[in-house]
Amino acid sequence: MSEDHLAVERMKKIDELLDSYEENLGLTAQSEKDYEDIGQYLNMSRDQLEKFDPQDCSQIVYRLSSFALFLNRSYNREMARYNWSESLMKELTAPRLDQQSGYGFIEKYNKAVVDDEYTRKLNEINRYAKQRSDRLSFLSNSVKNLADSLKNIQRAKELAQMGEKHG
Repeated sequence: MSEDHLAVERMKKIDELLDSYEENLGLTAQSEKDYEDIGQYLNMSRDQLEKFDPQDCSQIVYRLSSFALFLNRSYNREMARYNWSESLMKELTAPRLDQQSGYGFIEKYNKAVVDDEYTRKLNEINRYAKQRSDRLSFLSNSVKNLADSLKNIQRAKELAQMGEKHG
């Protein structure tokens, strides 16, 4: 088995252990396919959102909140991969740092990373996980804010309906 493949297999094993941990907490597995419909709500104008009745608003708020949780879990997954690969690279390169030529720690560390096939692959995983986590970092809050806005629209509609009944 190549070092590249070994690093990916180890990452998958860590993912499986963390998935099992989440399942033990009562969180079920989810995928992007579970949220194929969500784009229609993310791109609606306020005018379009205000056309929904309170029950529709409630269902959309639930979908958006669920999607925000999914995004947050996706972010956490990428950060776990990033942290795992980062700490493992440090652990594996530490014994080889003194053997590297260079002026500073960062230069020696980078050379130690690229001098080994396994740490090179860890570095690829690390960069990819960091890029993905950077993309995800504020999305769940943005989706949650949209859900909260819709919840406020729902409450306003319910109050208006109550006023019409009592008015």
